[in-house]
Amino acid sequence: MEDTAGRSAPPGSLGGIVLAGGSGRRFGRPKADVVVAGRSLAARAADALAAHCDHVVVIARPDTPLPHDLDRRVVFDRDGPRAALTAVATGLAALDNEDVLVLGCDLIAAPAVVSALASQPPGQAAALTDEHGVQPLCARYPRMPALDACERLIAAGDLRVRQLVALLGSVLIPAIAGSLTNVNTESDAFEAARRLAGDGRAEGPAAADERS
Repeated sequence: MEDTAGRSAPPGSLGGIVLAGGSGRRFGRPKADVVVAGRSLAARAADALAAHCDHVVVIARPDTPLPHDLDRRVVFDRDGPRAALTAVATGLAALDNEDVLVLGCDLIAAPAVVSALASQPPGQAAALTDEHGVQPLCARYPRMPALDACERLIAAGDLRVRQLVALLGSVLIPAIAGSLTNVNTESDAFEAARRLAGDGRAEGPAAADERS
């Protein structure tokens, strides 16, 4: 695992948060260790953020099956409601960068998507939008304002993570068709694998420990 203990973030650098603790209800199991085109979803998301971030943390739960190819610092969700908003708050508190990129592990983002978020000016919140609407877990947030907003929402019992986008005055960045794949089902994973392989012969989803 990546060791970042006692390290301060360089001024102006970005931190990265991968959300990997979801239950995967629609998929039938947690998705962090699902392998698509030779790489687990959690490791793939971490790699995407690491291209722009000083360091990346993966937020999971103690019962989350984690893949063997994940070489990043893992932080377990804090106490509180089991919700994406709680996981975002956990990740924001675990970093000391001024701005962070957030990516759900089940969102396969093209490099151009992450670059568009990373290129926003310091302090500017931004979120991707696609045919499904606003994607608050493919986004950039100013860390301390976002953490404050998370705490207020959690205290009020409002766990809608999309509220962050509105509360922080986020810029909305339209996604180019095919640049963001939401892996909700095994069919989504098979389609993503074919797209990433580019030849239609990629294997479908599997647990990472089945490949070790």
